[in-house]
Amino acid sequence: MSGARRIVPRLLACTALGLLLLTAVRLPQTNAVLTAQAGADPEAPEQTARPVLTGGLAFLRQLDKSTDLAPGAWSIPRDTGGQRYRVDVITIEPGDVIFFAWGHTALRIYDSQTGRDFMFDYGLFEFDDTFVYRFLQGRPAFMVGGWQTAVSLGRYVQDNRRIFGQQLLITDARAADLMAAMLLNIRPENRNFLYHHYRDNCTTRVRDRVDEVLDGALQSYFTAQKQPRTWRASSMELLGGRPFLWYGTNLLLGSLVDAPVDQWQHQYLPLNLMAGLAAWRDAGHADQVGAVQIWLNPLAGGFTVPWTPWIWFLLFWAVIGFGGFIAPLIWIESRWWNWLGRLAWLGWNSLAGLTGLLITLMWWFTDHDSVFHNANLMGYSPLLLLIIPLSLVLRSRSKFRENTALHRILIAPPLVGFLMSLTGLIHQWCWPFLLVATIVQALVYVRFLFRERQLTAILVADRGP
Repeated sequence: MSGARRIVPRLLACTALGLLLLTAVRLPQTNAVLTAQAGADPEAPEQTARPVLTGGLAFLRQLDKSTDLAPGAWSIPRDTGGQRYRVDVITIEPGDVIFFAWGHTALRIYDSQTGRDFMFDYGLFEFDDTFVYRFLQGRPAFMVGGWQTAVSLGRYVQDNRRIFGQQLLITDARAADLMAAMLLNIRPENRNFLYHHYRDNCTTRVRDRVDEVLDGALQSYFTAQKQPRTWRASSMELLGGRPFLWYGTNLLLGSLVDAPVDQWQHQYLPLNLMAGLAAWRDAGHADQVGAVQIWLNPLAGGFTVPWTPWIWFLLFWAVIGFGGFIAPLIWIESRWWNWLGRLAWLGWNSLAGLTGLLITLMWWFTDHDSVFHNANLMGYSPLLLLIIPLSLVLRSRSKFRENTALHRILIAPPLVGFLMSLTGLIHQWCWPFLLVATIVQALVYVRFLFRERQLTAILVADRGP
């Protein structure tokens, strides 16, 4: 191979490596931008008259310095202020297990005359023979239940998760009506509901109950206010310490979670509802909602989003990217690196193709609407699974030029999707994932191009003059 042919792939490899490193560095930064709270427009009167709702995680950080309990303290307040009932909205911070990654919300009603202290929980489900099937179909059945508050909160105490309470300052008559409604709700014929992660979950159900008690004032107030953050931004910030899960979940989520939402819709997460009730109180309704109280402040400290896992995430992909796609270009004549490049090509097409197949199946055959209209299919298409046997057939028949042309075509879909995402033609936050797909496909194409020239030269030499 001539000197020019040696230099060109190495220059391309170095350029691609630089782009990959830039993308890797930008991913955690972009996650921070996604979760950043956009500032209010000083020219807009509605924003100056009404406080912009603070993001749930940001609100939780504000509470870190305002705890009124010593670490390890555990208390369930029962002061009714001279009334018969006490009603609290309970918020449990996110936990370490993925199932608890977004936290939890419950409704507590205490009757000082009878001593009944119930916590009503909308996050229950029955793990029977149909649950997995219904979950895969996007139609999981959840239910509401009621138990003694101390017993229900005991598991969160064992998990060292902070517990917050916000008292609803309502009359005994309204509290009695709420208790009657909840006791009716937990009856077997009324307790089940169709769960939706963003629209109908354990938090939105409690939010709606609180709004009913306040005669719809809460919904009217927050619906009128725009929320600068999307569902994707608010949910992904809590996965910031799990980069592999963060990446995979973002790949699966479609354009629905990037649609504009108001502050009422934004309160689908426990921390967001807690911040919303605090904002309602600060907006002149201190007579309806009490200040946030910390019922449990564990010795282990509160919930944090660690960024150190991103180091291992980036190192992992750096090794994969360099060893599988960059090095085979730098040492293109090495048989060992050539085989590693083939393995990386096979792995990429398999994983990206299976991801695309999963997105397609969820889009067309389930009710997981948060996956619908996913532009990541432009870079992670199930058709990539067919590229593997097609490319092998072309290679076995010495169709090197056709094989190279095939992989050149594969650059176009993710590149077009990446440009459309950057220019706003696609209303979905997907440019980092499509950029990765574009770079990988470009590197694969360059490797096939130079291998084509190598193999063609060998065939010509074997045939002789």
